[in-house]
Amino acid sequence: MITIPINNIRLEGIIAKAVSVPSNFLSSQEQEKEKVPSINKNNFSQDKFDISYKTTHPLEDSSFVAFKDPMNDKWVILSLKNDTINKLKEHFGEDDFYQKENGIIRLDNKAEAYVAGWYADVAYKENFLNADKNNDGIIDREEYKNTNTTAEISISLDGDSLNFKVKKSYEKDLEGNYYPKNTKFLNIDLELDRTINYDENFNSEISLYEHYKNKAKEEGVSLTQMLQKDIEEFQNSLHKPLNDTKFFKEEDMIKMLLKNSSKELKALEKLHTNPDSLTKEEKELIKNELEAIKNKDGSINKDKLNEIIKSLKAQNKYLENMAFAMES
Repeated sequence: MITIPINNIRLEGIIAKAVSVPSNFLSSQEQEKEKVPSINKNNFSQDKFDISYKTTHPLEDSSFVAFKDPMNDKWVILSLKNDTINKLKEHFGEDDFYQKENGIIRLDNKAEAYVAGWYADVAYKENFLNADKNNDGIIDREEYKNTNTTAEISISLDGDSLNFKVKKSYEKDLEGNYYPKNTKFLNIDLELDRTINYDENFNSEISLYEHYKNKAKEEGVSLTQMLQKDIEEFQNSLHKPLNDTKFFKEEDMIKMLLKNSSKELKALEKLHTNPDSLTKEEKELIKNELEAIKNKDGSINKDKLNEIIKSLKAQNKYLENMAFAMES
């Protein structure tokens, strides 16, 4: 029987990316004067307010937040879990959260830009607003088939490495197979709350690693077990067993991801400062990024390159912290 030794597993690509929204700072005087829609348990006061989205099913253990829809500058009133709000406060600072007299938390500045960017991703790119055909504020399993919430992920062997790569994002789940489990209902509030928590390093992107890790957490399994399902499907397509894939420990997986990501970052930094010094192996390592950042004339788009480098640095920092926490 033929076996294929696997020494590395590489997760590559972005599952979702928030809409870019500029931050808008309001002074304390402006915040005091600004009026936002009122809300109570039974109804919303919409008089004199343009509202883009208002929740009809608040999440448990949550608070109402208000911000402007970046696509039309109308109000969005929805609920976020209190734990999520506390994470946002810890990252952006208390000053970006203004408690109005009516009890709603008005998001401001960078916190508003961040949350509004992910809201636009969920509402428009993932199509949650249009998918709610009966306008009851809930996305049922049938309506979920009209959302753009899945991705096409390829798995391939490259020597002794098994590569997971995002080929396409924002695909429809036509069978409804990925409808969230263990939840009473699904709406924009819940999807936004989940998305914010998936973006663990607050870089407004959800990497394939973050996707698998948090999906595993939701389903109560390890990262290795989550990957194992896809590995087994790939193994069946090869009709060959993949050696040792069932014996990865969580900390080993993170170390491998960090090692591969660090190599990639080093090669990209070389491309930025001294492209002639790139080795053949390094060029092969970043060939996909090279294609993505080339201008039409074949030159390198420096802005795109810098964006990728910045994202990789944030990912590496996160993985380093994970590895350190596991060793402690």
